[in-house]
Amino acid sequence: MPTHYDTNKPYDGGLRYPDGATAGVRKPHMKTKVDLSNKADAEIVVLATQHQTAMTGNADFASPLPTAVDFAAVLDAASTALATPV
Repeated sequence: MPTHYDTNKPYDGGLRYPDGATAGVRKPHMKTKVDLSNKADAEIVVLATQHQTAMTGNADFASPLPTAVDFAAVLDAASTALATPV
């Protein structure tokens, strides 16, 4: 017996599942694409600084966790620790 999904349209034809058809389907977890384990400490500080710049004033992240103040404090501490000779 054909279902209401059977059509001759291609997969990207704009078809949608009816409401509730995907109930119970597990969505895969999002994974980050930044591999920090293979980066030097100085490179991580540069990435963190770029992240801080991108997040500052971004309306999509009105109340990020950690807060911008906390992130800046950790970033400043990391930058100072890297600049201090051992």
